[in-house]
Amino acid sequence: RTAWCQAGKGGRLGQGSSVVEAALYKCVLKPLRDCIYAQLLDFHSRDGSLQKLRDHQLSMGRQSLAELGVTAGVPDAPALERIQARLLQMHQAYSPKKKEAQLLKACKLIYEAMNHGVYGADDFLPVLTYVLVKCDIVSVQLDVEYMMELLEPSQLQGEGGYYLTTWFGALYHISNFQSAMVTRQISIEAQDSIHRWQRRRTIHHNQHIPQVDCDILYVSFQEPFANQKAIPVPAHMTAASVCVVCSKKYGVSNPEAYGLFLVTDSTSRLLAEDSRPQQTRSASLKSHSASCCFVYKLKGEEQEAPSEGDGLAPAQEPI
Repeated sequence: RTAWCQAGKGGRLGQGSSVVEAALYKCVLKPLRDCIYAQLLDFHSRDGSLQKLRDHQLSMGRQSLAELGVTAGVPDAPALERIQARLLQMHQAYSPKKKEAQLLKACKLIYEAMNHGVYGADDFLPVLTYVLVKCDIVSVQLDVEYMMELLEPSQLQGEGGYYLTTWFGALYHISNFQSAMVTRQISIEAQDSIHRWQRRRTIHHNQHIPQVDCDILYVSFQEPFANQKAIPVPAHMTAASVCVVCSKKYGVSNPEAYGLFLVTDSTSRLLAEDSRPQQTRSASLKSHSASCCFVYKLKGEEQEAPSEGDGLAPAQEPI
């Protein structure tokens, strides 16, 4: 990973650095993959966490859909086989990026099985839990840990990072399952574990991250992590300028009705036109607040975030 960071210096990241990264994965991770999995399996077998996961998987397998909190459609037998095939491909891959790609394909199949309704994260998590109960949950647990530890921190900011932490939350829920427990959201305990992992993975990241990664801002359209675009946003670029770019990328006919919002699990704040989204993001990361997402959407009754300091006022910080 250090070699990859050094390869990214001295120029903007592009096809060359992607080739270097792929080569490092092949030279380093491919021969070590089986050893890494053997060590993870031994460690979690000795601490009892895998047996606990298996036991709870069996218990949850006897529950009804209602008891699991499922309100959407679930994969039928053929769809479940396709999802399991994706998970097998994910487990066999040695590259964390290729694993992430298979995880996203599995997510797409799950959403397709939810009968194409308008569903959000609260609906997806119970269906994902149902799917995990029907799969080789130990391999998935090891795969998620493998990706969470080996993906470059900058690669965890987009759609892949969002769904990876969602899978972690579902696995955490199964591992800590209680018979009277129904969840449609990632538990507070799982969120705390994710935040501690995020801080550990990013504590030294800003010292090595190439400038091009710092300039990229991931913006969603209308809903968090939906139709996400990677937009080059220098530190001096204002929210108004970002909105101009977004209006063109998303092809909106009335851009004056849209704004750039900072959205967390519990808040949605409209950024002032003269605020600087990159500084807002930096302030959010430094405060170790809950995971956030920039969303380009229609303006509503949300209170506008102040421009001074380009961050959120203390009363508006994500909970």
